[in-house]
Amino acid sequence: MTTARPPLIELAGVNKHFGELHVLQDIDLVVGRGEVVVVIGPSGSGKSTLCRAINRLETVESGRISIDGRPMPQEGRALAALRAEVGMVFQSFNLFAHRTVLDNATLAQTKVRRRSRADAERRGLDLLDRVGLAALADRYPAQLSGGQQQQVAVARAPAMDPKALLFDEPTSALDPEMITEVLDVMRGLARDGMTMVVVTHEMGFARASADRVVFMADGRIVEDRPPEEFFAAPRSARDFLIATNLDYSLPFIPVVMVVAPVHIGLCLLLSWLARTVGRHGRRSPKLRGGAPVAPAEAVTGLPPDAQGQASSTGARGEPRAPGAPLGAYGDRELTVRRPGTQPPLMIRWCSIHGTSGPSTRWSSPVRTRRRPARWATPSRRSPSR
Repeated sequence: MTTARPPLIELAGVNKHFGELHVLQDIDLVVGRGEVVVVIGPSGSGKSTLCRAINRLETVESGRISIDGRPMPQEGRALAALRAEVGMVFQSFNLFAHRTVLDNATLAQTKVRRRSRADAERRGLDLLDRVGLAALADRYPAQLSGGQQQQVAVARAPAMDPKALLFDEPTSALDPEMITEVLDVMRGLARDGMTMVVVTHEMGFARASADRVVFMADGRIVEDRPPEEFFAAPRSARDFLIATNLDYSLPFIPVVMVVAPVHIGLCLLLSWLARTVGRHGRRSPKLRGGAPVAPAEAVTGLPPDAQGQASSTGARGEPRAPGAPLGAYGDRELTVRRPGTQPPLMIRWCSIHGTSGPSTRWSSPVRTRRRPARWATPSRRSPSR
């Protein structure tokens, strides 16, 4: 795609190999003065190699690269002078660890631009103030968070007053809250008219701040379009945008229409299950035939001959100690036998531990014979919650 602005960065027929891997294949790209071009694509598509080739941090095997109409020199002082016109922000900050924050922002100014120390510090403090780090000017990089270090790197790049800035995935190693801070600084540079080539996976930044979006795949530029067109009707990048969970315009409404009801239904199902499980064991359901389940005190008040024959096993398999109250071991099934009666009465129950200590509640009983009338009459009032 051509640009209506005067060209500042031009690449024509650029090729690059790493061994047998053809990482850049016949790249043609023009970046206009003051334009923000965002390069996106899957990992391994050649985005970072393209960004580094513009500054000749990666040499190319064929093709032409020019900055402001001047071909990129091969080596020597001419290359160093041209690199001074193109700043770069890396993934890994690349700050001088033995220098303070202010020194990192002023060193290139004094060594390359030959500015006085006072002018360099004034310019450095102004840029640090723009990113909110002027108060940390005397600290060392190790004393800063990752996001703050990247903000220093972003502030240092325009200190040389370059013609263009290159960003090689500047937010890839940051936490989400730090990403926002760095992107805010980059948006400020874009509003100031800085020419920028940004390699990133931040689709929100591409949509809001880019003049053009370049999509790369397998070492080639597949799409080069304005962000409104690119995100509204992607062509080759459709699968990539879906994989990055981007809500671009066309499929956004259908996706919401499908996902939202499913999400609500799952929430309602989980809420119902939680209420059902939480209610289990707190109420006394009816026995088959309409008889209520006996609360704990009624069962533990069985006649001595029946109580003596009661037997149960704890949840961990340990036998119930003689004379211990029923349910003391977290039992799950209780068999109550009265001498001379067959079959026995089977009652299933669960043990609930409240703030006042463990208590026994009864639920889901299974009876194989009617309870003798002279046994303790169960209360019809459900145990308190």
